[in-house]
Amino acid sequence: MNALNKKYLISITGLQNDGQNEEEISLTTTGGFSEQDGGYFITYLEGEDFGTQDTTTTLAVHPDQIHIIRDGGVQSKMILQKGKRHLCAYDTGFGHMMVGICAERIQSDLTLSGGELDFSYAMDINSEFTGTNHIHISVKECTSCL
Repeated sequence: MNALNKKYLISITGLQNDGQNEEEISLTTTGGFSEQDGGYFITYLEGEDFGTQDTTTTLAVHPDQIHIIRDGGVQSKMILQKGKRHLCAYDTGFGHMMVGICAERIQSDLTLSGGELDFSYAMDINSEFTGTNHIHISVKECTSCL
């Protein structure tokens, strides 16, 4: 089967903590997975569960950083690099804002057949701490997906 036609099962668990409250979200969906230019690309379509209908999310995973690009109903581009704060445009669905993102941890064992990605980052708005996020993503080839 052509690698472009392969479907992958993508399981995402996110834990958000604002310093007082903790919320866990999870999503299991099918999507694309590929290797290009020394990085791995995970792509999936978000749905109404996250209030981001018709939004395609792509994670470009490189050894020292992750780019999270959302396109469609919600638009944003976040750069996560361990120990370095990046200002990123973020669309809430109600308006745009600039947020500071600083990755605390990036761990990946992705290979051409899939694998695991685990990362956490702190987020601020106008240099005011808003919380931390811990994301775990599992990517597996899905032989039974249509």
